[in-house]
Amino acid sequence: TVASESFVPPRSSPPPLRARAEPAPVGVADRVLRGAFRFARVICVLLIVLSALTVILNVGLGAYALLPASSVGPVAAISTPNIVAFLVECAVPPQSADENPSTSNGRATATRIEIDECSEYATELDEVMSALALQDSARAVLCRRVRLMPDDDRDQFVRGLRDFALAFRARNPKGEDCDGASAANWFISEFIKLLEARDKQHAADQSSARFSDASRRALLMPALIGVGCAILGLLVFLALPLLIQIERNTRAELVLD
Repeated sequence: TVASESFVPPRSSPPPLRARAEPAPVGVADRVLRGAFRFARVICVLLIVLSALTVILNVGLGAYALLPASSVGPVAAISTPNIVAFLVECAVPPQSADENPSTSNGRATATRIEIDECSEYATELDEVMSALALQDSARAVLCRRVRLMPDDDRDQFVRGLRDFALAFRARNPKGEDCDGASAANWFISEFIKLLEARDKQHAADQSSARFSDASRRALLMPALIGVGCAILGLLVFLALPLLIQIERNTRAELVLD
C-alpha cells in the first residue's frame, strides 16, 4: 500500500512592503490658522470668565436697583418737657408768647365755644388749671393750644401738660418767673420746639430716602447695558474659534481630495 503524501499548501508570499506615507507639509496658511486658533481659544476662555463675572455683577446691580422703595416710618413720638428743665430756666424771664394762659380772650361767647371743643380733655384741663393756679380765662387759651396741635400729638400734649402741672404743684417753686402761668407758657413753647425738630428730622429722612431710591434706580440702565454687552461679547468670541475650526476642517478636506 502506497502511503498517500499529505498535501501541503504553498506558502503565500508576504505582501509587498509599502513606503510609509509622509505627512503633507504644513503650509504657512495652516500655521497661521493654528496659531490664530490657539490664541483665540485662550482669549475666549478669558473672555468667557470675564463675561460671566460681568453678567453676574450687572444682574446683581439690576436686582438691587429693583428693590422696593425705602420706607420711612411714622412720625415718632417726642418726649414731653419736664419740670426739672423748667426749674433750671425759670430764673430767666420767658420770651413773650402770642397768647398767655393767664390772659382772657375778651369774649365769653368765643371762650364758651373753645371750651366746648375741648370737652374731650375737660378733666385734664381742670387738673392743669388747678395745679398751676391759672385764671379762668386761661382755659380758653389752653383749649386753643390743644386744637392747634397735630391730631396725633394732642393726647400727648394734654397728658404731658397735666403731668407737668402736677409736678409743678408738688415742687411749688418760688420766684417771680416761676409762677403757674410762666410754667404753662414754658411747657407749650418747649413742646412746640420739640414738634418742629421732630418734623424737620422726619422731612430730612424722607428726602434722604427719596434720593437713595433715585440713585439706586439710576443703576438699572447701566446694569442692563452691561449685561447686553457681556452677552454680545461672549457670543462673538465663542463664534470666532468655531469659524477658525471650520476653516481648518475645510482646508483639510480639500487636501485629502
